[in-house]
Amino acid sequence: MRKHRVDVVLVILAVIFLAVGLLVMYAIGPRVALAEGKPENTYFVGHVRSIAMAVIAMLAGAIFFWRDKVQSYWKEHKTQIIKIFWWGTIALNIYTSISALPLTQCELGACRWLNVGMSFQPSELLKIAALFYTAWLVSDRKEKGTYGKAEFWVPLLVAAALVVVIVGFLQKDLGNTVVIIFMMGVMSFVAGMTWAQIAIAGLLVIVGAFALLNMGDSEHRADRLASFSSGSYHGDNALVSFGTGGLTGVGIGNSISATGYLPEAISDSIFPIIGEIGGFFGAMLLLIGYLIMLYRIQATSHRMKNAEDRMLVIGVFAWILAHVIMHVGGMVGMIPMKGTTLPFLSYGGSSLMCVAFAYGIVLQKSCWTQREDINEDTSSRGRQRGARDAGYRRRS
Repeated sequence: MRKHRVDVVLVILAVIFLAVGLLVMYAIGPRVALAEGKPENTYFVGHVRSIAMAVIAMLAGAIFFWRDKVQSYWKEHKTQIIKIFWWGTIALNIYTSISALPLTQCELGACRWLNVGMSFQPSELLKIAALFYTAWLVSDRKEKGTYGKAEFWVPLLVAAALVVVIVGFLQKDLGNTVVIIFMMGVMSFVAGMTWAQIAIAGLLVIVGAFALLNMGDSEHRADRLASFSSGSYHGDNALVSFGTGGLTGVGIGNSISATGYLPEAISDSIFPIIGEIGGFFGAMLLLIGYLIMLYRIQATSHRMKNAEDRMLVIGVFAWILAHVIMHVGGMVGMIPMKGTTLPFLSYGGSSLMCVAFAYGIVLQKSCWTQREDINEDTSSRGRQRGARDAGYRRRS
């Protein structure tokens, strides 16, 4: 392994996105807060606090494998730590979905949060658990030669089923369910799924989606699908926001949509707000920034020869990609709305902190280039070099 400096482009992009999110929150946060009867600086101060915690989380992710003692302890106890973390997070999400239990917080008919002095969404923590669990599962089964066999597929499908039932059904959170399943699927695909396995996995995804749409209290999901085809207040006003922004935008402090016309303007609808403030050019610059970020993360994964390291980086790539596609696609009317945040920009402490921690892992991995060892006959190489030198002297 060769150590070098961190990928500066990834660092700069993270700083830019956090700064843009803070600027947008400064511009529209007071209006949203006053419209909800809250103190003027509620959301701006809350976002500053979230960014501070996200920076700490990113640094924690960046130094997670840094010290030799941590690396040796991780290698020795990795399997136990990951399994405890995975099952502990599963239990925490089950706890969160039961409204009668202490600390659980329910809004709009869904129980997804814990009130621990601030609202925390355990399904965000489940993304990190799924990231480590899938990366470990792939690397462990490849090492044992059982990747693609029952020893791999059974625990992976059990994990996916748990996510669908707990997050999708009990917590009624289709957005985070799709993100986690997509992340696990991309990691498995990159690891070397066959086309037959891809077809079977696709069929299972379709069956799972159909089940979520038809079991339990599924009216809100059916309504979203209906509104996608026929239009909705939320979707229509998102498009109006883009139209209001035009090519160059209305400028900071002049947003109209944030005054109550666009629901969840500071979180689930922040992209139309950016389109209104910065116009078409501002929205395109933002998307170009995400494309560069995803490209640099993908380039980092190619330098990883270790299966587990590569899967961790690929998982973060899929995590961010899924959020960008679902958020932007939903706001421009290309796909049904899922209520997902835009990474590093949307208001939401638990979402911001967890994606920042995962991003920190990518930053740490970007400091290394892993190479395969090449055994060479040094004595033969020396004789060849000596012959070249002798030939050079004769020609001279």
